[in-house]
Amino acid sequence: MANRNAVKYGSVVAIVLIVAALLAWLAEPSPVPDPAPTAPAQPHAAADLDCVRPPAAILSKVGLDLTVTSAKYKELAIGSINVKTDPGVIDTVGTAVRDSEMQGYLRCLALNRDHFTASQAAYLEVFNGFVSTKPTPEAFIRWQSEHPFPSAVVDRTVHVCPLDVTAEWEGLNAGSKSAKCDYVADAGCTILSAEKEKESNNNGASRIDIGADHRSLTAYASANAHGSAVDRKRGWIAFSVAVTLRCPS
Repeated sequence: MANRNAVKYGSVVAIVLIVAALLAWLAEPSPVPDPAPTAPAQPHAAADLDCVRPPAAILSKVGLDLTVTSAKYKELAIGSINVKTDPGVIDTVGTAVRDSEMQGYLRCLALNRDHFTASQAAYLEVFNGFVSTKPTPEAFIRWQSEHPFPSAVVDRTVHVCPLDVTAEWEGLNAGSKSAKCDYVADAGCTILSAEKEKESNNNGASRIDIGADHRSLTAYASANAHGSAVDRKRGWIAFSVAVTLRCPS
């Protein structure tokens, strides 16, 4: 009887151990396979510049290398490439600008990568129209000499023409005084505006005339003594001129 109970007890223990092992196995999380390696992103020169690349089908159709074409486009537009020694550049750029998506991409690079000004970007519209005809090197040189690439410009202010005029009484007569100052802008600069500054005025008058060419100006100052022969008062005016220029950088 004792042996039978021992066997029965051993069977129960074995069953419990088997069930426990089975439950432990079911509780283990299933192994998660390692993620497939991700291919590194291919660098795109224009991606960070918000310029949309033309579709691969267009590039294949025109047979152009985008990196080379964008560099040649800039060089040809600004006139830094010798088309006599490298005449193929005209055909390359001419082919590219015949496609509207290529043209938009190249213009975007000119603005975002090469920092073209608004006037330089506007020039590209005329440039694209001409170079799309694929002119001969001689015709292109002649055209670009008549339509030069706009140089970059910068606005700055200069302070010129300090005038100081004082009028006094001369005997029994109220005297008057006047003076003028001529200013010519530096070569290549144009005058955008001119204003008086640091003015002190007591019965004085002034005028600033900007030349028709916007490269020169004349400032005038005059003053008159005032009051009476008993109450003799001086008149004066003093000022300088702040001139805003637009000049090549």
